Amino acid sequence: MQYLKLTPILIVFGIIEIILLIFAFNYLFIDNKGGMALAGTLAFIGAVGNIVILSVEQIIANNVANSKLLWLVEIILIVLIALYISINGITFWQ
Repeated sequence: MQYLKLTPILIVFGIIEIILLIFAFNYLFIDNKGGMALAGTLAFIGAVGNIVILSVEQIIANNVANSKLLWLVEIILIVLIALYISINGITFWQ
């Protein structure tokens, strides 16, 4: 069994994963009135998609030999994603 390799995407998306799971549990089981169950369902779908992204990233990270280059590429990727979201929002169509 291989361990998780600490990378910037694992840190950022790990925090997002925890937040999504808390929202999904809260809106599906505790505060599900007025359509908030849909928000919980969407948060759960986002959490599952996030797990898939983290799994693929860890498979790639375990096969890369140069950790410094991996960190540089992932930091640039996170900054570009944050820049895209700050300009266009979370939507992918306009």
